Amino acid sequence: MSLLPSGRRSRRALTAPVAGVVALLLLSGARRRGGGHAAMLPLRHNEHTAPASVLIHPSGLLDAMLAFYDVLWERGYPVAPGAAGEELDEVDRRLLSLLLSGLTDQAVAGRLGLSLRTVQRRIHQLMTKAGVHTRLQLGWHAATRGWA
Repeated sequence: MSLLPSGRRSRRALTAPVAGVVALLLLSGARRRGGGHAAMLPLRHNEHTAPASVLIHPSGLLDAMLAFYDVLWERGYPVAPGAAGEELDEVDRRLLSLLLSGLTDQAVAGRLGLSLRTVQRRIHQLMTKAGVHTRLQLGWHAATRGWA
């Protein structure tokens, strides 16, 4: 099930130094340049302050925020439909973690108490689940999807 309206795209950046800016820019309509749109910038708060936001009207600051958004969009990667439901069991998580740390299949099998053939079969199943063809692609997929 998609939470985005039909025709909309989403991307995920590994890091964003200003939390919430990008989503609020999109939700406010600020991506449509020109025409009196505004954006909201959430302010930091803690237990001593109330949540607050700043309304940014069309200005140089809004242009800078849009440029920042464009940079984050380019550095991000597309969110695959159904990615949220891609859960792994604990053995597969440990297997991926060991592979990403550079261990051989044989060493992973020894650490997990599995046969070499079982480790290779599970790796192949993970590659199929991720829709990738190489172990390098599997590592990238695992890192970006939070699998390991």
